[in-house]
Order: sequence, then C-alpha cells, then structure tokens
Amino acid sequence: MLKQDSEDPVTKDGMDIALCIIDKDKGIIEFAGANNPLLIIGGDEIESIKADKYGIGLLPNMTFPTFNNNIVPLKENLCYYIFSDGYASQFGGIKGEDKFKISNFRNLLNEIHKFDLVTQKQKLYSELESFRNNTPQTDDVLVIGFKA
Repeated sequence: MLKQDSEDPVTKDGMDIALCIIDKDKGIIEFAGANNPLLIIGGDEIESIKADKYGIGLLPNMTFPTFNNNIVPLKENLCYYIFSDGYASQFGGIKGEDKFKISNFRNLLNEIHKFDLVTQKQKLYSELESFRNNTPQTDDVLVIGFKA
C-alpha cells in the first residue's frame, strides 16, 4: 500500500504499528510492534512489551526487517493497550506548545484502567480535549484497550 516496491517509490515513508492476535482458546496474545509497544496494566503496575525499533515500509536497497513475535499470557483482571503515537505527540497546554508525552499517557492509562472500557474511552477523550486547549489536532490518535 505504501507503493515502495517500484524502482521510483512515490513515498519514502514508513509506518509505526502495534498488532495483537488474541487466542482465547490458548489463553495467549501474539504481539508484534513497529515502534509501538503493548502495555499491560493491573493493580498499579505497568508492563511494557517492547516493540522493535523500526517502522514498517522499505527504502530503496533495504532488506525487509524481521519483527519479533511476542507471546504474552492473557490474564483476567488486566488491561491491554496498543496505540498510535498521536496521543503522546499532541500539542496543547497553556500556550499550546507543550506535548502530552508518553509518560503522561502511561500515567493516565494507569489512573483509568480500573474503569469499564466505555468510561475509559470518555476519560481519554476528555483529557486530550482539555490538554489540547483549542490547539488543532496534529496527528492520528488511536488507542485500543481490551480486557480478558
């Protein structure tokens, strides 16, 4: 889709992604990430399943990288999150020049993970809107959360 397989690719862009396959029968999650991790939150602890440090997509004369396939147990009472970098990269604050940052995003997820998923969505939305403070949205914002 990035049209990078021709001799003169239209774009030299890649893409960061996090992907999960949930196998309830086996009680596992298969996770692969291109720069975006899988966060697992239970109690007050956040576990980060690291992503590979490169995006998907090729540049001319580049070999396709191999992505690690992480097998993670699917456990009850835990929340699992994959997300784009847009939430943490959003500008806002008092002057509209600050970024939300990944540390604040992780803290927010840790604060809201005990709520049902609908309430979590509402809290994520309202927190981002409040932080933006009428600053235009600068990137895609995608957060996927699920429980076992």
